[in-house]
Amino acid sequence: MTALDLDNTTGPLSMSAAAATALFDELPVCPPNTLRGLWAGREVHTAHPLDGVLPNVSWYGKRFDAPGAVHPLVVADASGETFPLNPALVPMRTITSPLPLPRFFVKAAPRLMSVLRRLVFAKSHGADLAQIDHRGVTTTALRYHDKPIVDYFRLVDNDTVLGAMEYPGMPRPYFFILRRDRPS
Repeated sequence: MTALDLDNTTGPLSMSAAAATALFDELPVCPPNTLRGLWAGREVHTAHPLDGVLPNVSWYGKRFDAPGAVHPLVVADASGETFPLNPALVPMRTITSPLPLPRFFVKAAPRLMSVLRRLVFAKSHGADLAQIDHRGVTTTALRYHDKPIVDYFRLVDNDTVLGAMEYPGMPRPYFFILRRDRPS
């Protein structure tokens, strides 16, 4: 992954699953204290069944308030304002067997989040951070409270991390990039 790849902010990155896995394994571990604040997310398309799913809910990224207080799903409304989405409201079926949705749905997602905000707003944190052995390396991991989902992080630079999401039965990780909302 190069700086040029990361500067392309118009859509997801694309690479093979093997290349994404190799890159993840080559990157240094991400110290938990690095993940403080609001982070903007971006998909890494690897021909994974989840490619393109997060835009369906107007996904913005993640917010790390403290190691035990993480909002794993931050979305944006029609005005661009971000808020935490309650992950307990997302059925596992939509994650394990996503249905293809028409393009207009992705475009309508921010308006939908504006309308549904009061119903889907997370009133409490839906995840925490832990140090977990992953692929032979002690790695910072985000553990969802209400879902059997774990996101693992590796450091690209102080303001960028590569994430790998896993859950039981997933054939291979789903990759994404997080960039600090206000770079240091």
